[in-house]
Amino acid sequence: MAKFRPLVVEHLEARTAPAVFSLPWRDPTHLTLSFAPDGTEIAGQPSDLFQTLDSQFPTPASWQSLIVQAFQTWAVNTNVSVGLVSDSGAPFGVAGLTQGDPRFGDIRIGARPMASDVMAITVPPDPYFSATLSGDLILNSSANLNPDNLFSVVLHEAGLALGLGESTDPSSAMYSYDNPNATLSPGDVQNIQALYGTPAPDPNGSDHSFATATPMSEPPLYIGLTPLVAYGDRTSLSDTNVFSFQPVPLYTGSVTIELQTSGISFLQPSLEVYDQNFHLLGQAQSTSVLGDVVTVHLPNVDFLQHYYIEVGSPAQDVFGMGRYALSVTFDGLTLVNPASLPDILRGPYDSLSAGDIAGLLINPFGVLFNSELDTNGTFLTAEPLQSQPGYPANSQYDTVASLSALFGTEFYKVQAPPAPAGTPEVLTVSLTALPVNGIVPIVALFDANADPVSADILLNGNGTYLLQATGLNPGATYYLRVTAAPPPARAVGNYALVADFGGVPADTQSFVDGTLSQGNPEDEYSLYVAQSQLFQFVLSSGADTACDDDAQVLLEIWNSSGQLVFSLFGPAGQTVSGASVLLTPGQYQVSFSIVNASGAAPPIGYRLWGANLSDPIGPASSDPTTEPMYPCPNDPSVYCYCYPDGTYGTTPYEYSPSN
Repeated sequence: MAKFRPLVVEHLEARTAPAVFSLPWRDPTHLTLSFAPDGTEIAGQPSDLFQTLDSQFPTPASWQSLIVQAFQTWAVNTNVSVGLVSDSGAPFGVAGLTQGDPRFGDIRIGARPMASDVMAITVPPDPYFSATLSGDLILNSSANLNPDNLFSVVLHEAGLALGLGESTDPSSAMYSYDNPNATLSPGDVQNIQALYGTPAPDPNGSDHSFATATPMSEPPLYIGLTPLVAYGDRTSLSDTNVFSFQPVPLYTGSVTIELQTSGISFLQPSLEVYDQNFHLLGQAQSTSVLGDVVTVHLPNVDFLQHYYIEVGSPAQDVFGMGRYALSVTFDGLTLVNPASLPDILRGPYDSLSAGDIAGLLINPFGVLFNSELDTNGTFLTAEPLQSQPGYPANSQYDTVASLSALFGTEFYKVQAPPAPAGTPEVLTVSLTALPVNGIVPIVALFDANADPVSADILLNGNGTYLLQATGLNPGATYYLRVTAAPPPARAVGNYALVADFGGVPADTQSFVDGTLSQGNPEDEYSLYVAQSQLFQFVLSSGADTACDDDAQVLLEIWNSSGQLVFSLFGPAGQTVSGASVLLTPGQYQVSFSIVNASGAAPPIGYRLWGANLSDPIGPASSDPTTEPMYPCPNDPSVYCYCYPDGTYGTTPYEYSPSN
């Protein structure tokens, strides 16, 4: 028989858990945006984005260009890049990756009818939630959205989607009321740069000439079997990027040069190709500001000559700046299917060597990145990570790497930035699987003496491992040990690591804890949800030394109709998380049980904790399934609730023993 255990929640403040701003995206240089097709479900109603805006604009491209212009206005002032991708029409908030989900953009644009007092609503990014809702922008299709106000509305919402909060400055794009000037104030620029840094210089340099052209990098022993690839960033309207290449020996066939911004940025690209006598051989120019691919084809080349490629833009506004990828393909030699090239050029592979990119192009399912550098398997040989340009020194580190069958452990060394006296450092480390041959390993933190440092696992599942440590010493050295996740997770593959100092500590809550055993194999609770909110559940389970290695704690949440809305397996001794789940107001049943124990169930302690987000999590509507429940009869305050178990509280949820 299940044992019912009460949960006591400490009320810290008299209001719902609000959206947390000033939290950046994990990988801001590889953000994507998509337009949800009409009919896409948003909180129970179909999106009508195209129907709404097509009726007010001459073409879909005319309103789409205003929306992407709003995002590009923020991006060119910092280290953010947003590119347009397709949208499958999956429901908003469906379980999936917070960033990099292949079904749609990281930031989705939709529309549906809402209350008359809003023009739009946006969910800010939050690295502590494994949720596809992060960054999503929902326009109010009942509002008067038109060519005169769409840009200013989206400029404000784009700031929210990038993590900024509201401003009390009337000149700010983040002012709570519509700013007819529709420009960024100096404070807006300062605030976005506080999150993402000042624009880093183009890694290839700027103001190039033919004499100072950047050679296209070649992999070792290159014979033309894969395209040559380069990544760049046009950081100003006067920035001139020139690259050079020489055909492989004895090759006289055709060459295709492609410049891609599609899926990378909203740079409107142009491309010019010259011979070594600086004669123009071909040029191409895009007319789209939504991202594009422009191509120059040379029918015959001379392997004794050098050729020059100039990357530019016809645009003299924000669409004249942005990130891009460049490829040179020797058509008669290549073994790479041209159809596979756009996805690889989109990244996130900017930091890879030419050899790794060639391996990716030839064998995307088995390639291991930086595998030739597997010399960092100990504290003594730890790889020092380089502070990312554009950010304050020692505040942001990242790398792309792999674990192989022979080298299952990698160490990295980072240094905390200096901080004002008495201010402890916060370090947040994320590991995510790369799109090609990806795995999600785990990470542990150590100090300069190789002693373990206490840290919380905030996410472990749904494609992300997130670790956070607080109270670190400014200026100190720390080690990151990356190892393979326990079976049955894959141990060999590629991952991306981001280490960020100076972030905001996660605001987590402890929901419930208990112990399961042979005599008490199941615990049950009632969960009352007063207000629609997004929950991130983290399940930690521990056991004594006699615990069965196969034993797991199973968490299940059922709604009032008897439908399973969430489940999570927690292997004994591990901390795991799943995708964030949106729970609408009502009563739910929550159960914890032991499963997969091969013998007598050993004692296993469990703890359910995490975070909740209730303001804002979606559009305001008259849908009765999303209206608040459990109001107190004698207290109409929206932040006070009276639950069926007789408790009174200011938290919009309550766990209670089941009867």
